Amino acid sequence: MTHPNKTPSVKSTIKSLQIVEELQKRNGGTLKEISNALDISKSTIHRHLITLENAGYVTRDGNTFDVGYRFLNLGQYTRFRRPEFGEIKSALSDLVSATGHEVAFSVLDHGKIICLHQEHSQADYFDQRSTGNYFYAHNSAAGKAIIAEKPDREVQEIIDEHGLPQVTAKTITEENELFDQLETIREQGYALNRGESTEGLRSVAATVHSDAGQLLGSLSVSGPKYYIGDKEFHETIPMSILEIVSKLEQKFGEMDNRSGKSVN
Repeated sequence: MTHPNKTPSVKSTIKSLQIVEELQKRNGGTLKEISNALDISKSTIHRHLITLENAGYVTRDGNTFDVGYRFLNLGQYTRFRRPEFGEIKSALSDLVSATGHEVAFSVLDHGKIICLHQEHSQADYFDQRSTGNYFYAHNSAAGKAIIAEKPDREVQEIIDEHGLPQVTAKTITEENELFDQLETIREQGYALNRGESTEGLRSVAATVHSDAGQLLGSLSVSGPKYYIGDKEFHETIPMSILEIVSKLEQKFGEMDNRSGKSVN
């Protein structure tokens, strides 16, 4: 969730982060533009921008400020900070070969799903989840697979914070329906997205765990309904994902045995 504890936030830090996010949203901006957008005085915005620029987190071209390249280094660290993530990234190519569709590895972050890695098929017909983008958990296969492993209390907290916004006519918007579907996911071991996030999109996802049993995230396969038929959607793709997951988790065990310790 956005506020995992009740410790008071440092207001100056929040302002700096708001400025960075506004720069990203605008694809760069001037001092006046950022000041007007955030309704914060230009003098305050200027102090934050100069501080961020000096630290390498903001760049400037004339009067236009933008997000600095230093965030790229942090982003790469985040994507590979666990040794398993590198193995998962490599496994995506195998999943593309097995299914012929777009595949991704996503994790839960503050109640939403973020895509860490993805691989495109030659068809490359969908690009709805660029790496680093956030999306809702309740209307995506990747998200439902992950929250199905969470206690109902945590799922309810996610709902309370983010709601169940309707994105398409097939989006789940009722809590009881979502909890019923999560129970089905627990029983069958994978989640389905039947056009709930994007009209005509079909997705299948299953979770991946470390050797110690920690939930790492979910692998998903996506494509338009006219490419993914019913048999493939309900049988072939789930089987392919679960097979890749099984191989990955076996490899994680071998990694831990070689290192002589568990990854927690």
